[in-house]
Amino acid sequence: MFVQKSPGDEISAFVGDILRGEPDFRQRFITVLARMTPDEWKLLERKVLELADEIKKADPDGSAQQESSDM
Repeated sequence: MFVQKSPGDEISAFVGDILRGEPDFRQRFITVLARMTPDEWKLLERKVLELADEIKKADPDGSAQQESSDM
C-alpha cells in the first residue's frame, strides 16, 4: 500500500538522498537554487508560468500530456 508523504517529507527524503550520494547534477542544481535571491525566485516563477502558458498554446487539448502519462 502506498503511503502519501507530505511535501516536507518528500523534500527531506530527496535532499537526504542527494547529500548521501556522490556529487552529481542534482546536488549542483540544488546548490544553485539555494543561492537564489527572492527576486530570482520571482523571476523563475514567472518564467515557469510563461513556459506553462506556451505549452498550453502548443497543445490546447492536452493530448501530448496524456500520451506521456500513458507510458
